[in-house]
Amino acid sequence: SMAAPSLATPVTSHLAQARFQSVYEPAEDSFLLLDALEKEREFLCSRGSQVCLEVGTGSGVVITFLAQLLGKTSQYWATDINPHAVKAAQETAKANTVDVTVVESRFADKLDVAKKVDVLLFNPPYVVTPSDEVGSRGIEASWAGGAFGREVIDEFLVLVPGLLSSRGVFYMVVIDENKRTGTPADIMTALPGFAVETVLQRRAGPERLSILKFWAAAAAAASSSSSLVCSFSRCLANLGFTQRPILSCTKPSLDWGRMCSPVSADALPK
Repeated sequence: SMAAPSLATPVTSHLAQARFQSVYEPAEDSFLLLDALEKEREFLCSRGSQVCLEVGTGSGVVITFLAQLLGKTSQYWATDINPHAVKAAQETAKANTVDVTVVESRFADKLDVAKKVDVLLFNPPYVVTPSDEVGSRGIEASWAGGAFGREVIDEFLVLVPGLLSSRGVFYMVVIDENKRTGTPADIMTALPGFAVETVLQRRAGPERLSILKFWAAAAAAASSSSSLVCSFSRCLANLGFTQRPILSCTKPSLDWGRMCSPVSADALPK
């Protein structure tokens, strides 16, 4: 089957350059997160309707891209501590004709989404800075990360298990300096019971950026047994035992392709 065409980066031309003096302008880290979400397209689109939240949305380009990727059956929320960013993100969603609810909030403090978030996104302030630069409500909040660039990251990681649903996945941007041991292992200690993998990496100037994906280890075990059933059914299909489609697909309201959901075990050839 043909691969779905790449989605274009959301339009941000409505934001005049002067706005980026008070709102984080999409940069290499933003674009790497977009590329990671596109790489995860098949996985994300296989899960049906989802509650999606981006914390620290800035210009809104990432949550807008996710809304374009998954379509109108999911709900999209975004927060930012910077009121200028909240307004910019609202405008970005509107300019790209997607529905995103943007709230001025620190993390998800003002949202009632405990244990409800299926897709969580965070491009945190990861730059190593003096600790006294952390905590601004202005554009500095988008980059100042304190010691190891980890002060805001660590504060948020404690909240993640309380936000994610049982099938929730969490994508976060980090740089090598954030990993005190040079591996994701020390970041994982803040999320006991979670598995982690690196979706994409890219060097941008002196920084090596990574997109980490976290999910509950129990959910990972359940999905691996499910994928074994799907793999077996594909083998049967390839051998000509059935003409039944292995994926049930419905046309979304987007023109880039089809959203697919795995067939249930009951529907597999007996």
